[in-house]
Amino acid sequence: MRRDLVTESLRQATSRAALAARLDALEQRGTGTPVDPGARRAVQDIAADLVLLRDSLRLELMAVDSELQRLTEIIDEVAGGMDGPDPSGPLTPEEEPRWVVLSADPEPGVRFSALVRLGRARTERSVQASLARLRDPAAEVVWQAACNLGAFRERGAAPQIARLLSHPAAVVRAAAYAALLRLGAPPDTGYAAVAPEADRATAAERLRAWAEE
Repeated sequence: MRRDLVTESLRQATSRAALAARLDALEQRGTGTPVDPGARRAVQDIAADLVLLRDSLRLELMAVDSELQRLTEIIDEVAGGMDGPDPSGPLTPEEEPRWVVLSADPEPGVRFSALVRLGRARTERSVQASLARLRDPAAEVVWQAACNLGAFRERGAAPQIARLLSHPAAVVRAAAYAALLRLGAPPDTGYAAVAPEADRATAAERLRAWAEE
């Protein structure tokens, strides 16, 4: 219930574009008094942060739902007995190939769930599957791939992850930045995933240069 309430509240958060339109409407009212540009930028920045928080939470909940589904499947399999796979452990050698195949499924939701499960532990297969999905057309799949590689501390993936700092989706940019920090990237670049492209360009370039070292 709490999860549903939080999700619904964040879903209703006004986007940057909607707030900008609202400010424009206020300016055009009878007073003729323009909105201070500094105040406008501050409100827009808050809106961008809310949108990023909403999208991040949505993806986190999707990952949780995928794990809950996995646990339900395990419970069904071992009902009536105590023997079975450890639900908190990595995939078994028998399970992993199936999820590697599913990570390239035509359905984005399936690819996402497969990456969630492959992200339970670093193996050569889980690394390669995650790397392959960094160019996925679905933002949620790219997000999970970046999260996996950050959790794996896969330093060799840094150049590919750094390219995501210019991804159209702010939530992917944020995941890429978080992953780079876990890989040892300098934390003082001033990169902000929700900042306008021109404002984050220099920081992104510094991070890309570090990734190529």
